[in-house]
Amino acid sequence: MKNSTIPAIALLICLFASHTHAATPAGRVAFGLDMPFMRYIGTTIGQGSTDVEIDTFQIGLAGMDVGLWGGFTVIDHLTIGTRLALAFDRTEEVKFETKTFDMILFPFAEYAFDLGMVSPFVSAGLGLEVSTVASGDSPTTTVKTTQFLFGAGGGVHIFLIDALSIDASILLNGGAGGGEVEVSGNNMSSTTDLDARSFQLQVLVGISGWI
Repeated sequence: MKNSTIPAIALLICLFASHTHAATPAGRVAFGLDMPFMRYIGTTIGQGSTDVEIDTFQIGLAGMDVGLWGGFTVIDHLTIGTRLALAFDRTEEVKFETKTFDMILFPFAEYAFDLGMVSPFVSAGLGLEVSTVASGDSPTTTVKTTQFLFGAGGGVHIFLIDALSIDASILLNGGAGGGEVEVSGNNMSSTTDLDARSFQLQVLVGISGWI
């Protein structure tokens, strides 16, 4: 029994080793889809002493909140890419409607540590965020902001097969920029400039294809 067990173990080791080649060699094209499983955003808007702080927290997957990314492995382990994130939300309470739209374009660099089927990675990048929040009806208050983002993160690609991985990552982003508050309706209209700053913490889950 012992004699038959040793060859079986050796065979399993060989089979595993044959699938533990580098997952991110130079020349690979990658593309993926992800969604936030957990997210905290702290935003400060206003001017000087009139600053208003807004904290939002989300846990669980949201249907209208998705990220798409693509990249190219320029050298072994190093992928350069861009992530586009889009989010839309609509809420209504006692005929008071709020609509939110957010778009982030985030070029990044990612370095992966290939450990066979598992590839931990670290990443960093710079990007741009454009958001709009409209609330109320006659008058309607619309807050528009544009922020430059900088951030870093880390995570893991788990390769189910050579061309497919499931992913989990944590992203930390800071942002700074400006925008305006527009109030319109009931024969009135006004626009006020504002400053904007933000901090974002996200836990993302997703799936990626590798060619």
